[in-house]
Amino acid sequence: MSEYQFYDYMAIDRPLTADERKAVSSLSSRTEASAYGASFVYHYGGSLGSGEDVLLRYFDAFLYLANWGTARLLFRFPKNAVDIELLQTYAYDEAVVVKQHKDYVILEMNYYAEEGFGWVDGEGLLSHMVNLRKDIMNGDMRAPYLMWVSATSFDIECEVISPDDITEPPIPPNLNSLSPELHAFMEFMLIEEELLATVAKYSPVYEQPKLDIEQGLQLLSQEEKEGFLLKLAQNVPNLSGMLLQRLRELLPDDAEQPTVQSPNIMDIIQGVDNLKLEQQQEIEAKHNAYLDDLAEREEEIWQTIHGLISLKKTNAYEDAIEQLIELRKVATRDDTLAEFQTRVAEIFQRYPTLRGLHSRLGYKGFKKL
Repeated sequence: MSEYQFYDYMAIDRPLTADERKAVSSLSSRTEASAYGASFVYHYGGSLGSGEDVLLRYFDAFLYLANWGTARLLFRFPKNAVDIELLQTYAYDEAVVVKQHKDYVILEMNYYAEEGFGWVDGEGLLSHMVNLRKDIMNGDMRAPYLMWVSATSFDIECEVISPDDITEPPIPPNLNSLSPELHAFMEFMLIEEELLATVAKYSPVYEQPKLDIEQGLQLLSQEEKEGFLLKLAQNVPNLSGMLLQRLRELLPDDAEQPTVQSPNIMDIIQGVDNLKLEQQQEIEAKHNAYLDDLAEREEEIWQTIHGLISLKKTNAYEDAIEQLIELRKVATRDDTLAEFQTRVAEIFQRYPTLRGLHSRLGYKGFKKL
C-alpha cells in the first residue's frame, strides 16, 4: 500500500493576496493556491510537516489525512471571535488542543488509528465541515465535546487514564439533532453512533430566541457604535458575530440557556456498553426468529432444494446451495448437524453424475460422509 498524505486549507475571513498565493504555491510544486484555498497530496514521501504553521500564517481552516491512521481538523480564530475559556474546558491530551498565539487561537482536533485507515481520499472533506468554525465562534461546542468524550472514554476503557482524573466539561445542547457538518465530523473522526446516542440523552433541546437587534442597537453607547463602524471599515473578521454577542450581553433574557449538569464519564461509558448490548441482543433475536422460521419450513425447503437440482442448471445449483447454507445455520444452532450432514450425503448419492453440482457443494464446505 502506497503512502497517502493530504493537506487541505481554506481561507474564510478574507481572501489571500497575490503575494500570499505566490508564497503558498512556492511551498510545493504539487499545488497552485487560489484566493480561498490550497491543497497538497503526497504519495511517495515528502510533506509539509504538521502544516500548522501554514494555517497560522495564511488560512482559517485546515484538514490533514494520512492513510497510516492520522486525521486532523484545525481552525484558526481571531482572538476576539471565540470564547477561549469555554473552549479550553474541552481540551484533552492530543485529541483536543487549544493554542493561543499573538493574534489568533488555534483549535486542533486529532484522531489516531493504530491500525491505519487503508484506502482513503481527503478531497472535499474540509468543505463538508468548515461551517463548524462559525458554529464554534457562535458558542456551539458540540464538535469539541464529541471529540473530548470520544477520546476520554476510549482512554479510560484502555486504562490509559483514571476516571478520577477526568473533569467533565459542560455538555452542549442539541446533541440529539446534529447538522450535516457534525455528521461529517463524526464520520471523519470515527466517533461511534452509540456514543452520540448516549450523550444525547443528557443534552437539552435549546432553540436560541430571536434577538431583537433594533432594541439592542439602541442600548449601545455612541462610543461602541463608532467602534463597530471603525471595525467595519477595517474589515475586521467576524464583526457580525462580535456585534451579536455584545447585543446578547445587553439583552440577557434573550441569551439565557438551560443549565444542565454534565454527565459522569463512567455513566456515559456504561450507557454506551448497555446500548451496544441491546443492539446485539436485538440482532440475535431477529436472527433467531429467522432461523425459527426456516426450521418450521425445513421439509418444504428440502423439497425445493431437490427440485432445483433436478433442473440441472448452473443457476439452479447456486440457488439450491444457498438454501443449504441457511439450513446448515439452523442445524448448527439446534445441534442437529449430524442429521443435516446425512441428508447432504444423500444428495451426493442421489445425483452421482452431476459434477458441476458436486464441485460447488465442495467449494461451500459440503462433503460426502
